[in-house]
Amino acid sequence: MDFDDVLLEVGEFGRYQQLLLIFFLLPPQLSGSFHGFVQMFIVAVPGDYWCRVPQADLFNNSSPHSLDLPLELVDGKAEHSKCSTFAGQFSNISTNLADQRQLNRNVTIPCSDGWNYDRSEYETSIAMDWDLVCDHSFLPTLSVFIHTIGTLLGTVISGYLTDQIGRKMTFYIAAMIQLTAGAFALWN
Repeated sequence: MDFDDVLLEVGEFGRYQQLLLIFFLLPPQLSGSFHGFVQMFIVAVPGDYWCRVPQADLFNNSSPHSLDLPLELVDGKAEHSKCSTFAGQFSNISTNLADQRQLNRNVTIPCSDGWNYDRSEYETSIAMDWDLVCDHSFLPTLSVFIHTIGTLLGTVISGYLTDQIGRKMTFYIAAMIQLTAGAFALWN
């Protein structure tokens, strides 16, 4: 007897199989793909960021063009530095930023007060909230790498569990872990 003949006898893709697919297989697959792809947006680093100058915040004037930031050559084009600023102190508060900051243009220092970000592309991300730029710019890539390693290990472990306890139980365990982790990540 051929497999196609067995399917005709048992029944093809009917209502029961459709319900199994919709209620048991589809939700974990959707959440799994969400976990895999959402990282690209969560750890996104905006295209433009610059050293935060706290005194400039008093004047609502913290764009990189209004601040006196060092210039760097990037791809043959002069751009403001994203990771350093000139050494110097602000003097008495006045209405003009250029008048109040006494800069040493020969000495640059790393950003010490955090960064301001261009929020036109991303309103927020973990990279912006936790300042994962400059010296910490490798951390978003590391988190994606660790997720990939976890996926690899999960595949190997679930293959072993499938042999030991069966496909259904392994699927239910994996689905529950994924849904619980997703809910935990959502509310924390």
